[in-house]
Amino acid sequence: MNQLMKRKVSEVSKKKKKGFTLVELIIVIAIIAILAAMAIPRLASMRQNARVSNDVAAAKNIATITSTLVANGQLAPGITYDVSGTAAITNQLDGRATTGMAEASTTDHFSVVVAPNGGIQVLVGANELYPDNNGTGRSTYATRTAAAR
Repeated sequence: MNQLMKRKVSEVSKKKKKGFTLVELIIVIAIIAILAAMAIPRLASMRQNARVSNDVAAAKNIATITSTLVANGQLAPGITYDVSGTAAITNQLDGRATTGMAEASTTDHFSVVVAPNGGIQVLVGANELYPDNNGTGRSTYATRTAAAR
């Protein structure tokens, strides 16, 4: 009889240790929720930074394409071109830049200023993205577009 009791007690204790308790599951869910609450805002800012970086890369491509077109005589110096209205530029771009629209800004277009001396500036709205020797144009653009979203 004593052996039967011991066997039953050991079987019951083995059954209790099979799964997680409700408290353990709630703690794990709470930890996951805290981590998600910290990660989601960071993800939004990373996406915005990626959009700005994409616009800067597109501005560099636009400057290269424009300088090639000016050298070939297809674009005249001393003029400001709206990229969305210049098929010679947009045909050589990819992604959203093919429309002439910036990705980080919902309202601004790329524009190219070709100086009479051949210098090229690429703007998005009022912000100069290329060349941006000290980074102020990019940081101003990033701040402005982050606030607009």
